Amino acid sequence: MPDYLSPFQIIFIRIAGAGLIFWLFDLLNPNHRAIPPVKILIKLFLLALLGIALNQTLFFIGLNLTSPVDTSIINSTNPLLVLLISLLITKSLPSKYQILGIISGMIGAIILIAPDNYLSHSSSITAGNWFILANTICWSLYLVLGKTMMSQYGTMYVMKWIFLFGFVLISPFTIDDFLSIDISSFSTKAWFSLIYVVIGTTFLAYMLITIGLKSMPPQLVAVYTNLQPVIVVLIGFTITNEGAGVDKLFAMLMVILGIFLVSRR
Repeated sequence: MPDYLSPFQIIFIRIAGAGLIFWLFDLLNPNHRAIPPVKILIKLFLLALLGIALNQTLFFIGLNLTSPVDTSIINSTNPLLVLLISLLITKSLPSKYQILGIISGMIGAIILIAPDNYLSHSSSITAGNWFILANTICWSLYLVLGKTMMSQYGTMYVMKWIFLFGFVLISPFTIDDFLSIDISSFSTKAWFSLIYVVIGTTFLAYMLITIGLKSMPPQLVAVYTNLQPVIVVLIGFTITNEGAGVDKLFAMLMVILGIFLVSRR
């Protein structure tokens, strides 16, 4: 993107492709289950709306309007939002270690993402930031509300229905863009990149997050997302020879400390 595919084309392909893989894996399961009751289907539809349709659409619209720096800074608030939503639902108070861990992780992520403390305030970027914030809230709700569902049912069973409903929701907005794809222009690198997007960043990512939700609280799952900028820095340092100064090393330690404090039990 944008040389070969538009954002909506990528959304269609990754949701359709990953959904197909989830359905194939579930069909191979000897303990394959029938269609769930209507009450469960409604819950799965809500998760698909939050975690697939709104999450993907709001993110790509927002990213198209704002900067990657602003996007990453807003996304780093995900653990805090998850913790706040969890506390509102359970009506419990956070521990001091949870609060310190989330603050530490957010500080580290922000230092990594915006070393020059850059924030833009043009009208289009402001609108984009609101879209990214809405995307982060939807994903936070998905993690919290999906915890119970993931714990009660199998990973493939839950994900196949979520991706099916997600595909139904996004298709009216993306099908025209998908039908206009010119695959004859794809290079070998473009094909491998697209396969990685479908299998790596969609099928495996959603599956592993679902497995994590079975055994971990949603706020801990969200804290781990702050490892993304750490991994980006490490990749940049080892592969593209980007410098890793004292500020970046300090930021990575803050993120790791945050994960330790939240998950210290």
